[in-house]
Amino acid sequence: SIFGVSSFSDETACLPLHIPNGRYSVNSQGWYNGGDTISVTCDEGYEPKDLITDASCSEGQWTAVPVRQSTSPILKCTEIDNGDFVEKTLKYLKYQCSAFYTLEGSDTVVCNSDGSWSTPPTCLDNFCIVDTSRYRNLENIGIQYVKSGDHQEFQCASSSKTSYGHCKDGQMTFGRCKYRHKLFVICTSKYLMLQLISSGQTD
Repeated sequence: SIFGVSSFSDETACLPLHIPNGRYSVNSQGWYNGGDTISVTCDEGYEPKDLITDASCSEGQWTAVPVRQSTSPILKCTEIDNGDFVEKTLKYLKYQCSAFYTLEGSDTVVCNSDGSWSTPPTCLDNFCIVDTSRYRNLENIGIQYVKSGDHQEFQCASSSKTSYGHCKDGQMTFGRCKYRHKLFVICTSKYLMLQLISSGQTD
């Protein structure tokens, strides 16, 4: 008796396969006839090597026997702070950072020959936090986030003036509160005149 099979005489039949960390529907008669195909399902934490999940019985031999391999290195490497992977294969992982963060290091992590992964990247802060309640000259609109390198206009308190803030290397700087300058085109019957209106008055 082999694998629970008492005997069989068909030379084209195949004995059941033993696949570590995998399972499939067992034939009730104990063996498989030529032409039979089995589909293997991986145990948790494993996946098929080279995406092969089926095996066929032919002339007493199994063809393309599925091989299981552990996915544990991938499971250990799927998360980074303020970022996530955008592509995952058995050979590499590719990451990107969330908005307002910048990636330091390679965006691709590769699988080494010993089954370990290369060093994952880091997502660093790439923004300024502006708590407008802490600026007496600005209108309090709560906490604002400004991406590094960007300018943002803020309303000044107790006036119709505005101030432009600039975020650089995590530090926010503000200009003086000024009126907005608007350019108007005034049409008359004789000519076109450009006037710069500042403080509600014409210079």
